[in-house]
Amino acid sequence: MKKLDDEIRNEGSINPCEFTDLVEIKQQDNWSINSRFKIFNMKLIVLLNIFVLLSSAAKYQVPSIKANWHKAHELCSSLGQRLVSIESRDKQSELQTFLGTSDKFSDFSRLWIGASDLARPKFYSWVHTGRLVTYTNWAPNEPNGVNGTERCIEIKYDINLNTNYLWNDNNCETPFYFVCENIENNIEEFK
Repeated sequence: MKKLDDEIRNEGSINPCEFTDLVEIKQQDNWSINSRFKIFNMKLIVLLNIFVLLSSAAKYQVPSIKANWHKAHELCSSLGQRLVSIESRDKQSELQTFLGTSDKFSDFSRLWIGASDLARPKFYSWVHTGRLVTYTNWAPNEPNGVNGTERCIEIKYDINLNTNYLWNDNNCETPFYFVCENIENNIEEFK
């Protein structure tokens, strides 16, 4: 306990194996905001890793947190996964089936997927390969890039608007749930 406390104060690394009594430590008043943030991020990564280990057989994961598109990309990567890419109608259908059984599914669901036009406006590409998006499932009148602020792609389900897993461009800073997928060992993907 003392060793962990000293490491945090010195802003050194934290060994996840020494993650005991954090609640007690967190109650101390002399912590800096930076140290608290490090502990929060580390706890989040540990929880996400546990989540993935428990469901490692699943191809897709929807972590139990909302994040902006950039953080979603980072969190999927930290888990050894990636934001999902949907490169065919078959994969879209497979993902829809998975999402329909997810505990994040509701009559109004919005989830980040792994494409944006951040590299080149109006040219959407998959973040993990840089390839242009060729298969699409846009909602009517999308993408519309409202005032140049909508640059990242979400998949959206809205029973009231009959928007069944259609794509929409949205502001990358908006926190949504997100879909991670296992990385396939496929050399052909990068050719």
